[in-house]
Amino acid sequence: MTNQIKVYNKFNHKILNMNAKIFLGGLLVIVGMGLLYLGLTMDTSVAISYPEGTQSLNLDLPDRVNNLGLMQEKQNYLMFGEFVLYLA
Repeated sequence: MTNQIKVYNKFNHKILNMNAKIFLGGLLVIVGMGLLYLGLTMDTSVAISYPEGTQSLNLDLPDRVNNLGLMQEKQNYLMFGEFVLYLA
């Protein structure tokens, strides 16, 4: 009778471990997908303003320029998101 109780307890323990692994894997997938979404939708350009008088010169200057810091941050989000998905 005692052996049956021990086997039953070990069986329940293994089920709890499997459920914990499934929960942790699902949580990592959600976090990784969220980081990938944030990285892919991040805007890496910034608006710039010119001094007075440059608009009348008609120099065809851009309204937005790429920001290297934001581009690096986007790369970090994508790399960390891929790593988290790899762990899941």
